[in-house]
Amino acid sequence: MNRGLLVLTLLAAGSRAFGAEPPLRIVAFGDSTTATRNTIDAVTAQRLPAALAGRGIAAFVINAGIGGDTTVDAMERFERDVLSQQADLVVIQFGINDAMVDVNDGMTEPRVPMARFKGNLLRMVQTLSERETPIVLMTPNPMRWTSRLVTLYGHPPYDVDTHWGLDAVLAGYAQTIRNIAERRRVPLVDVHAAFHAYDEKPGQEIRELLPDGVHPNDAGHALVTEWLADRIAALVADGSLTPSACAPAQPGAAPPLTLVEAGDPKHVHGGERWRTEDGALTGTGPARLTAAAGIRPGDFVITARLRLTDQDNSAAAFVFGDNAFGFEGARGTLFVNGPVFGGLELLSRSEDVFEPEAWFEFSVVRAGNDLRFLINDRIVRAVACPPVGFDRVGFSPMRSTMHIERFAILGAIEETAPPPPRGYDFPIVDLADEEERQVVVDREPGQYLGHPTTVLLEDGATIITVYPKGHGRGPIVMKRSTDGGRTWSERLPVPDNWSTSREVPTIHRTIDPRDGTKRLIVWSGLYPARLAVSEDDGMSWSALEPAGEWGGIVVMGCVERLKNGDYIALFHDDGRFRTEDGERSKSFTLFQTRSRDGGRTWASPRALWSGSHVHLCEPGIIRSPDGDELAILLRENARRRNSHVMFSRDEGRTWSEPRELPGALTGDRHTARYAPDGRLLISFRDTTLESPTQGDWVAWVGRYEDIVEGRSGQCRIRLMDNHHRWDCAYPGVEVLPDGTFVLTTYGHWTKGAEPYIVSVRLTLDEIDARMPE
Repeated sequence: MNRGLLVLTLLAAGSRAFGAEPPLRIVAFGDSTTATRNTIDAVTAQRLPAALAGRGIAAFVINAGIGGDTTVDAMERFERDVLSQQADLVVIQFGINDAMVDVNDGMTEPRVPMARFKGNLLRMVQTLSERETPIVLMTPNPMRWTSRLVTLYGHPPYDVDTHWGLDAVLAGYAQTIRNIAERRRVPLVDVHAAFHAYDEKPGQEIRELLPDGVHPNDAGHALVTEWLADRIAALVADGSLTPSACAPAQPGAAPPLTLVEAGDPKHVHGGERWRTEDGALTGTGPARLTAAAGIRPGDFVITARLRLTDQDNSAAAFVFGDNAFGFEGARGTLFVNGPVFGGLELLSRSEDVFEPEAWFEFSVVRAGNDLRFLINDRIVRAVACPPVGFDRVGFSPMRSTMHIERFAILGAIEETAPPPPRGYDFPIVDLADEEERQVVVDREPGQYLGHPTTVLLEDGATIITVYPKGHGRGPIVMKRSTDGGRTWSERLPVPDNWSTSREVPTIHRTIDPRDGTKRLIVWSGLYPARLAVSEDDGMSWSALEPAGEWGGIVVMGCVERLKNGDYIALFHDDGRFRTEDGERSKSFTLFQTRSRDGGRTWASPRALWSGSHVHLCEPGIIRSPDGDELAILLRENARRRNSHVMFSRDEGRTWSEPRELPGALTGDRHTARYAPDGRLLISFRDTTLESPTQGDWVAWVGRYEDIVEGRSGQCRIRLMDNHHRWDCAYPGVEVLPDGTFVLTTYGHWTKGAEPYIVSVRLTLDEIDARMPE
């Protein structure tokens, strides 16, 4: 497949279309009326791409506004913020701060004298003219009151009681800009005059547009944007403004990509789950519609025309990467969520932004580090966002019905493969009601028992399990079965300091490559990671002792013997337990440690992967049938994506980058064993994003090649019904010599009772017999 940039046509508002020209690169240079502000007001510079799109013009706008700047400040950053951008057009608006008279500082004259203001502005115009860079000058907006000083209250970055000069003073600076524009033949947008013209119309007052006396509100910015967009459109129409061939808007930028046109899905994934009707693409439920192109780092503009029906707190959203802009969440508000926003944030009520069940225009614009979300040309959320890429861009109706007439992207894009399914479409064999398969391992009224792991001894019949008295922490309990999990002993005596365990215990078998000594090892995590050892098949045990000056979460989630007799073990941490004084971070890190003496000692762990966009943790390791490859299945704890997998073909020295698994393999705490016929059974808690058994204890049946190829596999088994939305299934999985699987875990198996430990027995022959034809 050609992974180059796609060259297609993006439909703009109405029936107009962008041409094949690359987008204009516009720099907006100014003060606080240009800069991003922490208000709902739609800054003109950020509204401009959507307004130009409505005129059939593609554009990126770099916002080079800084609140409080005068032309003196601007000259200091002119080369960095303007000249270095290789813009096709520079829009300049200064004057308010130059004309300021601050009586608190004892000022009686403007901050920047008129002569110096004029000289600074002329130098900007002259420099850009010499570079043959088109310019649009803008006069400053007026100040509302003309007979007294103005006080701003609570508008960052201004402090209370900052006083500004009279509009009569500012009018002189506006006239200077008009004079420069006329003499230098530079296009002008006369904002100052236009606001006063608005004030002269019956029933209209400037106070409606300048609520704090200085800064335009949303309506004021909308008016200014329209005037500016009209002026730029006139320059494009007469040929005096065209994209520069030597300064493309974005390195490697492609012409626009139409994804949906008149309801016709052109370049999307998931469209087969939507339907075209009445000129719109219509989808319902969790069926995502995803662009067939990801956004590369840099500027972009996304436009869509859509409406929502059956909305009612549906969580319908625009999704990009691992982030979401929601059109109405559980509380009836717009919302944002994901790493870009720092988590969940509720915005204004949906009905205050767009009319229920009515069509509306939706746009997303990134210019530089500014990311803007607009509905009907009104910015409803702005956030600082580094120019990173997003591999998935699209819409999710969730509990609503979403209708999309038009959907398009302008920016640096490249084709993407279809995302793995969030759910699965293959058989489920339900064993949850078959109590004859179930054996209670341990239960104590009023006591939480959970998170067991198991180990099968060499005799093929003895199983030992360990688990904590408590949720993920508490005194370690040990039990033994000598008949393949049919019956279980009483709780066995263990060393006294096992009662100090602070985390989920795990148990593993090892063999010392030096002398063949066979050991069982019990681990207890957090800081410091500790281990206890038995060399007599678990009849006696050492106390828990630190493995080193390090720790982690669910140590060791998995242990694997290498071809040379060494062992590697893997676990994860979120920053809190790696060291004694660790602190939680937004990133999850996978660690690997090695033992060369059969598990007695372990090297200081090394990081395999770290990231915050997904939270990968609790690795479960599988060796390929031919023995030449290792795979680790990973829980995705941010709940944004499916589980992931990493591969190693050099015995764990290096690992591939994490790759998303199909929905069929999405869950927590994967534990895998091979059946005698070479198939895999993997037990886990079902956290699949779209699953009828979500939150239950399930198992997956398939082949190792299914994991490698990203296939769903053969089937799923519902092992037991968990009466909790997620808390169950840290599983132990063992295979007896006759092919019987003994799966042991905890869960809320009885409504209203504390969780307890059970085993379930099955063979894959039994599962095959239950499969549909």
